Amino acid sequence: MRPMRKPPFKFPQQPWLRLLLFSLLSNAAILFTSLFGLHLWPERLPVNSQNVFWLASGVNVGGLLLLGLRYWPVLLLNAFPIAWVVGEPLEFCLLGACANALEALFGAWLIGKAGRFTTRFDSLRSVGALVVASLLAPLINTLLIPAYLCATGQYAWGEYVQALGNWNLSNGTAILLLTPLLVSVVRRDWTPLPPTGRAVSERGVVLLATAALSFLAFDALFSGRGMNLAFLAFPPILYAAVRFGIGETSLSLAVVLASIDAALLLHGRHHPVEAMPALLWFTQAITWVLAATGLLVAALGSERRRAERRSLEASLAAEQARLSALCYQINPHFLFNTLNSIRAALPLQEKTAREMITSLSDYLRSTLEEGDRTWCLLRDELHHLRDYLRIEQHRFGSDLAVHFEIGPGTEQIRLPTFLLQPLVENAIRHGLEKNPGPCHITLCAARADQALHLCVSNTGAWQPPGSGSGTGTGLRNLQHRLRLCYGPAATLEIDKPPGAVQISVILPV
Repeated sequence: MRPMRKPPFKFPQQPWLRLLLFSLLSNAAILFTSLFGLHLWPERLPVNSQNVFWLASGVNVGGLLLLGLRYWPVLLLNAFPIAWVVGEPLEFCLLGACANALEALFGAWLIGKAGRFTTRFDSLRSVGALVVASLLAPLINTLLIPAYLCATGQYAWGEYVQALGNWNLSNGTAILLLTPLLVSVVRRDWTPLPPTGRAVSERGVVLLATAALSFLAFDALFSGRGMNLAFLAFPPILYAAVRFGIGETSLSLAVVLASIDAALLLHGRHHPVEAMPALLWFTQAITWVLAATGLLVAALGSERRRAERRSLEASLAAEQARLSALCYQINPHFLFNTLNSIRAALPLQEKTAREMITSLSDYLRSTLEEGDRTWCLLRDELHHLRDYLRIEQHRFGSDLAVHFEIGPGTEQIRLPTFLLQPLVENAIRHGLEKNPGPCHITLCAARADQALHLCVSNTGAWQPPGSGSGTGTGLRNLQHRLRLCYGPAATLEIDKPPGAVQISVILPV
């Protein structure tokens, strides 16, 4: 069973509200990009190439993927705010709005058809289609708008070739940077991790490292110290892609985008205007390669995790089939009647033997009756465990002492059936069978931070598998089940303080 995801963001049901939200976000991206470029270069760069990343391209493609292709006409409204705020001629703005709409329509259609995109970027095919769309869809803008500027005499035709590279990478890189980010934010497509503060802090450390290394790389580029540090942005992006997934990778790429803008604000005016297109083209090219590499690596990781999950599910299905077959082979009524007959045949003074048979009968009854259940409540798991411990306490007497610390609100939490018994068996093996003297076992259950914390500790010394204490199969099987039921959202840790062994399991609630 996969960990429960948070429900995705719900768009307003009214079509006019969807149109308004989409239009506002697209226009905000256009105005920010235009005003940012004009702030740095009020004298304008060749063929209006001061738009480092045309953010609207990523927003538009992502919006059509989320809402549907039929919403593309709303992008035609983008002509008016830029004409009013920036002061561009209305006919040029209308041409640009048409080009943006066709670019987004073609890009979203290509991702949906070729990438078989459904609701999120979770496959190598969908991400590959995104990468292809980032190169092909911007050609509509790239070939049309600079040509119009040159044909109307606003710029020389000699600048057209340079504009092709800047405009295509400006729009294409924005599609790689923002389209998967917008989809991930709306769908809340984040990789499930252990429900502890460590997961949040790890994501935070990755984002901080991305910001620091990216700013260092592009600050060196725009300050004139050279291009040699540009590849510093790759390690944190690749780490996010391997460790997390598409959502976290796209979030890290957004941090790279912010770092580039920050470095441009500091040093963008210090370069001659004629040198800026080449410098911006290098920035766009290295960012496109960075984004494409990170997203493709993240997609490969998602494919691998799905393959592992399918393998785990097939393995668990086979194990459950064998367990069910064994349960059906045993006639429970015959077994219980036989045990009761043996108990009745024992003399009354054989109190210990009679109690052991009663405890064994109770334990087997619960095991056989619920052996085909995958999940149970902690309350029922503790009931089975107490039946098992009564048998063991008959064996070891006063040498075995068990203490339960069950926190409030935990007994109604669901968890995999027979999760605790292997831990208690392990505690008895390490604490009593392999170490002389009494053994004290403590079982704790507490709820904190939307997680169930389970801990089984015992006195004694840890003996690793293969040292005569067993093969470790029980713990390996338990880790196998946790991975299948929760993925990476559950953890199992073994601590070995002096004179004790402690096994902790953290499960998401």
